[in-house]
Amino acid sequence: MTYWTRTFHNPFSKKSFEVMSDETNLPRLRERIVSELEKDPEWKDESIYVHQAGLDMAHHGQHPKIDLREI
Repeated sequence: MTYWTRTFHNPFSKKSFEVMSDETNLPRLRERIVSELEKDPEWKDESIYVHQAGLDMAHHGQHPKIDLREI
């Protein structure tokens, strides 16, 4: 199984975050960040938390839960 490390940037707060998960669908990933990690609903807004697609990395193995950290 493959899991992903994805990077998001908030241009308003100037903060960046890495999110690791096995989720392949970005809108569903945003929903899971809000529901599973109990983060601010603004995570659903693509203009507030901007996905940095060029920084995506695929990894082999399992990572069924979402892990989010500020970088």
